[in-house]
Amino acid sequence: MNFDRVEQALTRARFHCHRFATGQDAAQWLAAECSGKTVGIGGSMTAKAMKLEELLPRTSTVYWHWLTPGPETLANAATAQVYLTSVNALAETGDWAKNRRREHGAAAAWSARADEVTRILGTTRLY
Repeated sequence: MNFDRVEQALTRARFHCHRFATGQDAAQWLAAECSGKTVGIGGSMTAKAMKLEELLPRTSTVYWHWLTPGPETLANAATAQVYLTSVNALAETGDWAKNRRREHGAAAAWSARADEVTRILGTTRLY
């Protein structure tokens, strides 16, 4: 894969793209960028491998269902100032999925899930 092409494609799509030599370097950068902010994290194995659950809470308020399971965590993660997730695949064009996968992803996004959980809990008077 030619990462220069990936970086150019992501930049054209208005993503901010940064390169790091190691996962630890990336984790340190993320901790600095997220300092003082609320951070939601999806089901990212990359975030887990980077040990963000140890690093980020030192300077940020972190909402991650793997740390604190429950609907309140999901709702807080969905409305956090920063939301971290990862992709399973990325093409040199910058596409991470076909258009129908994007549409499916939007429908299944954490914010949509959190809204649905809140709605269900509200109708059962548990929230």
